[in-house]
Amino acid sequence: MTKDRSRRLVAVWFADIVGYTPLYASDEDAALRVVDELQRTAREVVGAHDGRIVKFIGDAVLAAFESTDSALHAALAVQRSFSDSAAVQETGVTLRVGLHVGDILEAADGDIYGDGVNLASRIEQLAGPGQVLVSEIVYHQIRNRTNYGAESLGLQSLKGFEEPMRVYRVWDTQAGTDSTQESAVALPTREAGGGRIRAWGLARLASVSGYGWRARTLAATAIVVTVTLAGMGLLARVDPWDPAGPAVYGASVADGLPLSRVAVLYFDDHSPDRSLGFLADGLTEGLIHELSQWDGIEVVSRYGVKPFRGSPVPLDSMVRVLGAGSLVEGSITRSGDRLLLTVQLIDGATGVHVESREIEHDWGELFALQDSLTNQVARGLRARLGVELRRNESRNRATSVEAWALTQRAEQFREEFSELKMGDARGAKQALLRADSLLALATTLDPTWVDPLVKRGWVAWSLSSITETTPGSLAIDWISRAMEYAEEAVRLGPEVPQAFELRGVVLTDLIPGASMAEARRLYEEAEGDLRHAIALDGSPAKRWWYLSRILIDQGRFVEGARAAQQALDADTFLEVSAEAIHELYYSRMNLEEFTEARKWCDEGRRRFPEDYNFILCHLFIMVSVPDIELDVPRAWRLADSLADAVPERDRERFRSYGGIQVAKVLARAGQADSARAVLLGISGGETPDWLAYDDAHLKLILGQSEEALRLLEQFLASDPSQTDFLANDWWFRPLWNDSTFRALTRAERARTDGGHSQVSGPRR
Repeated sequence: MTKDRSRRLVAVWFADIVGYTPLYASDEDAALRVVDELQRTAREVVGAHDGRIVKFIGDAVLAAFESTDSALHAALAVQRSFSDSAAVQETGVTLRVGLHVGDILEAADGDIYGDGVNLASRIEQLAGPGQVLVSEIVYHQIRNRTNYGAESLGLQSLKGFEEPMRVYRVWDTQAGTDSTQESAVALPTREAGGGRIRAWGLARLASVSGYGWRARTLAATAIVVTVTLAGMGLLARVDPWDPAGPAVYGASVADGLPLSRVAVLYFDDHSPDRSLGFLADGLTEGLIHELSQWDGIEVVSRYGVKPFRGSPVPLDSMVRVLGAGSLVEGSITRSGDRLLLTVQLIDGATGVHVESREIEHDWGELFALQDSLTNQVARGLRARLGVELRRNESRNRATSVEAWALTQRAEQFREEFSELKMGDARGAKQALLRADSLLALATTLDPTWVDPLVKRGWVAWSLSSITETTPGSLAIDWISRAMEYAEEAVRLGPEVPQAFELRGVVLTDLIPGASMAEARRLYEEAEGDLRHAIALDGSPAKRWWYLSRILIDQGRFVEGARAAQQALDADTFLEVSAEAIHELYYSRMNLEEFTEARKWCDEGRRRFPEDYNFILCHLFIMVSVPDIELDVPRAWRLADSLADAVPERDRERFRSYGGIQVAKVLARAGQADSARAVLLGISGGETPDWLAYDDAHLKLILGQSEEALRLLEQFLASDPSQTDFLANDWWFRPLWNDSTFRALTRAERARTDGGHSQVSGPRR
């Protein structure tokens, strides 16, 4: 948290012990024990849900969260844990909680103030024993979730607030947290025909979730799996209260509701004075337009969703009319000069919230603001829809529900790896190892299903890059294991494109260090696998991107650029847009089409400003392009940005790599002494193999041809597969007629592809 005062929107709740005062009057020791239990439980639960304990006030606790969902999960969980503890059960006390999302002011000491805190406190005071009460803004964010039940308590007068406010009682439908829930009704959007969808969704969740396994009788094999998972500590890593239970994602297609058909419902205006209706409408219609531009997504028009604007029509009825497997709903509110936009992606068949995100934005020029928010939301939804569609495809190939559930647990660990790999290599590795263990069990349960094998291959492939011992190297044992899984997947699923895609990618990782003959064979086999995967199903953009890399790495830049453009055009779900744009830059750079190269470099920096590749490309352009302005201060700024854009473990290597590019800019600018000083600071006078190529280029710029040739010999000795590339590398065009260079690169072979290499080298 910032140490300065800051105003923002957060989810906050108050909880206090009901019955504490009479208990303290009769038994002080018991009262102190339950307060200790509340503090212990609150610290544990709030921390587990990414929240923060703001303070304890006697028998009460104030907690703050960055998301509504986390806050509500924590409120229900803290009640459950507190009530179940032995110290509490013997006393008969319980908790009540009041939850609100609102405006707060955070002080330097971490305390929070403002209407958001006051309203949560007033709502908590309305609650009965064992109840969780929430404000209307919270209710609107969770109203379509099948794992919550709710009922309106009507308009309530709250001390300190002039206008009455509507308050809702919420409980967990799966856990029975609220002891008074028997008399309550379900969420309004589940009434009038919603029972089939809701019951079906909960049954699916119970059949496959970690919590459901512990509650139901399984076949002997499944029992072994559950015991094994518990022993490995894996079940504890999966939140049993997560509404997005893994197997529900296969439902929409089965129910005739394709996930790719999307209905964007009109966003709600939750601003205090209801003054943002125009912006809510603009965002809704902008999002409908944006999503409609993409192949692969069918979007219900604004005329189709308008009849449901502000309507209490039940979700399942709405789904039937719209025929949408995916629904998007949202709300917008304002706090001072900040806007908070909340957006949810909902599975139409089950009512389960697949994705929920909150976006804060400064209040400013409205049209620019609307475009910015629309683009952010569209990118997030497109990416998430891609994940869900892939899950559907995978689910259709499985024959075991338990195996399917295991693969989804494994995917959660793979997602955890993606979040950790930038800063926590050890944690990232552990996440992948857990994923691998789950996938191994899935393979045992469903031995004819190819997907767990393919996923194990990708896990091994990822492990190869985070267990490196030399900068830039791969752990060959994990690459070998990935190849074993790929070969087995191809044997088991000769018509499954994912198997050939995996094998094609893994083959390319065997190329560095291989002989020229072996490198050519591996490239040929990898290209064949990727082309076969595309022939089986060419819709995934990632396959086109992998193919573009293989073609470009062979020096077939024109073909590679075409494949990269195919990847970009097919990238409905934003899987590889950054990578495809970089391939378009790189191919044009190698073809010395500098105007096009700069266009794609600029486009990448505009769309992906945090991607280090689009920092490097600007350095390479300054190093390579004739007649370009040599802006040394800008080169240093780019080099500093490059180091900041990579994980801590890679920072020193990238700082050196960026520094040597700056040295080249200095050399091109005629500042030879400065260039040599920078290089000396990087290498200490002895160039490592992985910098030899760039140091050779620097030496050539400085006019030191013999030293450049010595460094190129060092470079090829470390990686002979780069020989063909170097023979045609235009960075070293001044050496092409040098006899030593020709002998070193065996350049007597005819140059092909317009003077460009058959095998590409270090990426620039």
